Amino acid sequence: MNKVRDPGATVVALIVSVSTFVKTCLYFMIMLNGTPTDTVPSFACLSTWDMDQCKTFLLSYLIPNGVWIVVPLLVIYTLASQLARANALAPPKRF
Repeated sequence: MNKVRDPGATVVALIVSVSTFVKTCLYFMIMLNGTPTDTVPSFACLSTWDMDQCKTFLLSYLIPNGVWIVVPLLVIYTLASQLARANALAPPKRF
């Protein structure tokens, strides 16, 4: 099997990861300013000090959806370092 990596695939994966990270951060910021409904949760439980609601909100919403922030951030770091390393090792182009 060929071990040569296509830098185009790495760039596409980086773009997808950045888009996922930004989308999720924007979604969380909208929730910070929103009002809770039956279908859209909100961070309002943090101000009411109802620990059962906060625990349920944390375990059923923040932790599972926080994965969509943490994992793309790790992927962004890994792919960006791979691209930087490949760019540093590449011979300079002459025009």
